[in-house]
Amino acid sequence: MYGTASVTEKALDILLYWVPYCEFVRKFFMFLILIPHTGAAVWVYDHVIGPVFRSQRHTIDSSLERVQRKALEASSEVQAVTSSLVRNAASGIASAAIKAR
Repeated sequence: MYGTASVTEKALDILLYWVPYCEFVRKFFMFLILIPHTGAAVWVYDHVIGPVFRSQRHTIDSSLERVQRKALEASSEVQAVTSSLVRNAASGIASAAIKAR
């Protein structure tokens, strides 16, 4: 909840700078959101943030799947490179040991 408010504030910072009493309103909003007894965070999530996330669920899921695939590809590339480096280092050490005899 706080993260969403912070990201929104940073995105709208240029516009909000010109609004009178914006800092007071922001602090009051954060006060309501961060105090659990007010129930404001639940209301804002149920009526604002939740519907946006639910409407974009397919996009979010497909993006996460793409990121997961790319991370797996990158990790397998790193694994291949490191195993190749280890094999080359081991063969270099072995050949150096044979030449030293």
